[in-house]
Amino acid sequence: MIRVAFILLVHQNPEQIIRLVNKLDSPHTDLYIHIDSRAGKTFSLKLKEKLENKKNVYFIKNYKCYWGDFSLVRATLEGLRNAANANIKYDYYILLSGQDYPIYPIEDILNFLEKNREKSFIEYTKFSEINWYEGGYARTKYWFFRRLQRKKGNPSLLNKAVSKTWSIVRKKLPARRFPNDFQLYGGSQWWCLTNEAVQFILEYLREYPRFEKFFHHVEIPDEIFFQTLVLNSPYKDKVINDNLRFMIWRDTTSSPSILIDKDYNSIVNSTSLFARKFDMKKDTKILKLIDDFHFDIQNLDRERSKL
Repeated sequence: MIRVAFILLVHQNPEQIIRLVNKLDSPHTDLYIHIDSRAGKTFSLKLKEKLENKKNVYFIKNYKCYWGDFSLVRATLEGLRNAANANIKYDYYILLSGQDYPIYPIEDILNFLEKNREKSFIEYTKFSEINWYEGGYARTKYWFFRRLQRKKGNPSLLNKAVSKTWSIVRKKLPARRFPNDFQLYGGSQWWCLTNEAVQFILEYLREYPRFEKFFHHVEIPDEIFFQTLVLNSPYKDKVINDNLRFMIWRDTTSSPSILIDKDYNSIVNSTSLFARKFDMKKDTKILKLIDDFHFDIQNLDRERSKL
């Protein structure tokens, strides 16, 4: 059986995270958890206390994470480096948030990966073809500083003025030049990568640290960084353009909608392994429905094994 390292980026709802960890728990899985420093000590202590008896759960160095800047890439790399430096040979590395949940039992997920060995799963579109401003290039060629961007939920006139001014100034500055001749790609932040792909990423970053440094001032780099590395690697022909995630957008916001009980049929009839986003504070019934679905599958598998 293959072995999987899950990298979890978490920041809220400790009870929901514990529920997720229990669902991913297996003799063939390990979990590397990054807690956003902004979640606070109480959150961190509660989560660690509840999971202290889990021998396959590791809490890694934590950073303050902000949507849209390099901190999310930094946290992800921290998880990858911890897992890769462990005395364990992993076949796959899977990036999840604390608001993800498996659609199938962990045994079925492991079996799927076993049958698809050597394939990486990540959503990607080539720059110039992607439906982003200036074909995606605006994210890399204009300097990005989080403190100068308009902040969500901050309607102050000063913030608006600074953001407006910077949006004009940054386009007057010389365009930033990408540090190599890679074709740029973009897509969803979440992925499932083979050991070979991850080893390439980490070795490349050790050899060419300028690549990582360049992304410190890229806008929403977590949607570009890993796609670009994997699709320019020797393993690009083994990449499936699918991140195995079920998501719904009910409006025009930049984040997927919270899944609720009425989404159940769409979730379980999808071809994805995981779904997001869930929030137990808004809807607990949907997770119970999925748990019941897991139970039914496991019972069916047991009956089949008797035949």
